[in-house]
Amino acid sequence: MRAVRPRGPSWALTGGLATVVAVLVVIVFALAAQDGSTRNTAGTPSAGPTPPAWQTTAPVTTVPPTTTTQPDVFTSDALARQALDQRVARDRASVNALVGVWIPQLSSKKYGLVVNSATFGYQEIWADYRAVQRRYPEALLLWSGEFASYDGKDFWVTVVPRTFSEGAEANSWCDAQGIGKDDCYAKKLLLTGTSAGTTVLRK
Repeated sequence: MRAVRPRGPSWALTGGLATVVAVLVVIVFALAAQDGSTRNTAGTPSAGPTPPAWQTTAPVTTVPPTTTTQPDVFTSDALARQALDQRVARDRASVNALVGVWIPQLSSKKYGLVVNSATFGYQEIWADYRAVQRRYPEALLLWSGEFASYDGKDFWVTVVPRTFSEGAEANSWCDAQGIGKDDCYAKKLLLTGTSAGTTVLRK
């Protein structure tokens, strides 16, 4: 019978090397996986979770309403007359809200009126209204034919929507504004009745 040689140190060394190689392979794979994860984070970003709908919706752009600025002076009576009519229509609801109370009246002009040797056409009436509006942006324009408060039914009248319970109070406002007594006085608008008692002149 053949004697079996006992396994010596060479076997132990070989087994140990195999174990070390196996451990190194595991470490290499682990490092490779970690490196790939790092590159994915530091390089090209991953898609990540889908954001909620409110984050992906395009922002809404708010466009301010278009406004038109009317000129102070028109080149023809036809254009000025059109602007006067449009302004009366635009202000009608606000003017009607003043019915029954005292307000300051700042101007009253009609076509063909002569004031200080100047004859008023539609261009001059419009310019007169605009002059008042520049100082009092809230000024309103009305057509006297729509109100019982006026005997003359063909006047373009400019008023300021400052309401008072008495005519004297409206006249006090005119005084405080430093406006001449013929250019500002108390008026009460009425839709029915007569013009009696609807005007208080300043002294």
